[in-house]
Formats: sequence, structure tokens, C-alpha cells
Amino acid sequence: MSRLAGGAAWVALVTALALGGVAKAGAQGPRPVQRPVGEGSVDWTHDVVEAQGVASPRVISPHTDWIEGDLAAQADLRSLRNLREVLAAIPLDSDRSVADVLKGTVIKGLAERAEEVRRETLSDGTSIRRVRLPLDTLRTRAGVERPADTAADKGAVVVVEARRTGVTPALTMTLRDEAGTALWRGPARYASERLRTLRRARLLKASGLAGKLGVDLVLRERAAERLRGLDKPPSEVWVITESWIHR
Repeated sequence: MSRLAGGAAWVALVTALALGGVAKAGAQGPRPVQRPVGEGSVDWTHDVVEAQGVASPRVISPHTDWIEGDLAAQADLRSLRNLREVLAAIPLDSDRSVADVLKGTVIKGLAERAEEVRRETLSDGTSIRRVRLPLDTLRTRAGVERPADTAADKGAVVVVEARRTGVTPALTMTLRDEAGTALWRGPARYASERLRTLRRARLLKASGLAGKLGVDLVLRERAAERLRGLDKPPSEVWVITESWIHR
């Protein structure tokens, strides 16, 4: 194996092991809905974005034969670069990603607001840094706001069963009937199973996807009628989908 191939494999292994810690965090309860993006992931249940920066003396740099100098500083730079890539790739809605609506300088500024959640130096000198940014920080900058949580005029909580549809989580999504008519649009929450706190929520079943990115859900005819029959628009929509899907 060449030094380049070996170095790439080493980074992939370190990154996979480190990001796996996010999934383990949900081991005490339902697994969070996560989607991997490059050297990071989006946890749609806990509403956070994480990315990893790894700098190792085993990795060939495009500028030098081997990384030299401060590996911790290299890991810092790579964690922010990787976080920018994750943020840019997040779907905003059924047709656009964050990169389609926010300039690169804005995404860079968001990444610089991230919190460091892990820093580690391995026995061979490899430096690892993980950073985290709340999804609500991104939502606010992208102009996506959750409905105000007020007791007055509060609608029902709706749960949409969407497992096996392959739905793509996004900052905002639309529920449609089988004719394509939009019945509800807004920021949904995502979980891998129906949480205990949602036992009394209205349960609807999705039959498929709509939109270029597979973000919007098509409801079965009976489910669409139940949604239309609500006195008020839902105050909260939860989408039940698989915990981890590799694209």
C-alpha cells in the first residue's frame, strides 16, 4: 500500500471511531437520526452538527511530504473546514441546500462559532478535534424559525411514520397529499421511533417522497384527510425515520 493510500485509510479509521461517539451518546434511549456528511454528521434528533479534524504524522499533506509542525493547529483548521463542508451540504428544503442560499463567508462565520467538544492526542502524535454547532444557529441565519411555543392558540402535535421512505431530513419540509398539494410546511423534528412523550400525538403515515432532494413527504389519502380535518395547523411535526442512512 502506498503512503498516500495508507494515510487516507488511517484518517478514515480515526474519523469513523470518533464520530461513532455521537451515536453512542444515544445508546441510553432511542437512537438519534443522524446523517453522515464527509468527515462530519448531522444529528437531527438532538439538533446539532458535528465535524472532525484529524492531523497525523502518517498523513501526506498536499504541500509537504508529511505534516510537520503543530498538529493540534492543523486539526483545528481541518475541523472548521470540515464543519463548513457539512453546513453547506445540509438541505434547506426540498430543492435547495444551505450553500444555495448562504454565501461562503456566512457559512465560515457560522463554523467559527462552533463549540469544541473533544480534543485528543493519540500515542503516535495524531491530534483530533471535534466541534459542534446547534442547528438552530444555522436555522436562524437561514431565515428558518420554529413556531412560537405558546399555550394560547396551540395546535396539535403530529407524528409522521416515514420509515422505509428514505426521507432526507432538512431544515424545513412540506407534507403533501397524493395530488401534490401542500398541507403543511415548516421545520420538522426527527426521531428513530415514536418517543414516549409523543404517545398521544396524531399519527399519520407517509407513502412516499416529493421534491428534488427527497425532503417532502407524501401522505396516504386517509392521513391527508386527518391532517386537513385539524382545527388548527400542527404546532409541532415529528418525522419517524431510520437512525442512520449512508448515502
